[in-house]
Parts: sequence; structure tokens; C-alpha cells
Amino acid sequence: VPSWDGNEIKVTSPMMKSDQIKLLQEKLGIGADGIYGNGSANAVKAAQWEHQIEPTGVVDKLTWDTIFAYQGVKE
Repeated sequence: VPSWDGNEIKVTSPMMKSDQIKLLQEKLGIGADGIYGNGSANAVKAAQWEHQIEPTGVVDKLTWDTIFAYQGVKE
């Protein structure tokens, strides 16, 4: 599991961009451009919902660890 860097990932203006976001997008099985926009937030919300985490679209430590601990494949 890649370690969480301590910074929340969320939709901002301008949009956040990082290698951490790209790893997250790859794990979620969505387009991995490293930019956190509405598409990424919606995929995170779906993952949060699936794992009984409040679906905010904001990636905190709990969300990060949960997404990367899950070994399933997004369909």
C-alpha cells in the first residue's frame, strides 16, 4: 500500500495535481492523468460508499488506506 502523504486530496481550483493522485486514479481504474477533478471525486465517492465511508469525494487517510487495501478490481 503506498503511504498516504498526510495531505487531503479534493477538488480545488486550480485542480490538484500529483503523483499520489495518479496512483489513486490507477487503483480506482479510471483515467490516470494525476489531476483530481470531478471524475476522480465521483470515483472516490463510489469507493467510499462501497466501503461504508461517508461519500465526500475527499481523500483522507481512512479513504486512502481503504482504497489501497482493497484488492478487488473495479468493474
